[in-house]
Amino acid sequence: MKQLQLSLMLTFIVAYSFGQTNISKAFSESYPHEYNKDYAKAITAMDKVYIASSYEINLRLGWLTYLNGDYLKSQTYYKNAMKLMPNSIEAKLGYAYPTGALENWEDIIKLYNAILSIDVNNYTVNTRMAQIYYSRKDFKKAKSFAEKINKQYPFDYAMNLLLGKVNISLGNLTLAKPHLNKALLYNPSSAEVLGLLKTL
Repeated sequence: MKQLQLSLMLTFIVAYSFGQTNISKAFSESYPHEYNKDYAKAITAMDKVYIASSYEINLRLGWLTYLNGDYLKSQTYYKNAMKLMPNSIEAKLGYAYPTGALENWEDIIKLYNAILSIDVNNYTVNTRMAQIYYSRKDFKKAKSFAEKINKQYPFDYAMNLLLGKVNISLGNLTLAKPHLNKALLYNPSSAEVLGLLKTL
């Protein structure tokens, strides 16, 4: 009985090690193909070792199929990754790429709110939410997200520029100027910032 158990355990270890070696090899093979923009070959390399229960493989294939322009398939892989790791922020941010490419903005906003429920100060999400609401001309919401980031990263170029633009849109010119001046310190040759400052 003990010999049988030992034999089964050894078989499992060998099979697991062999599988891990193949998975590592597939990942290694996929990176040069991705670098050369041969996404189909990178996907093929990963498909050979696909395991539905592998978070890492689903995440990798989500990214590669997104790069290959297969947005619906990319969403499927990212959804699998999110099911496997429900609190994973990286999987949710990954899912945003194909969803954004498909212009499903309401899904994006729901997704970003889900991330903010896990990480309220997430830089990437707060920045993107500010930009989404600015593009929708919902300047008050854009300002609230941008200000949250600006408090944590006071010298951030993108948020100072956005706050300058938001405050101009809201008619708060005196509030816009300091943000635009900070943005100009960060990037003295910014034609956009210089143009905005001339309008004040």
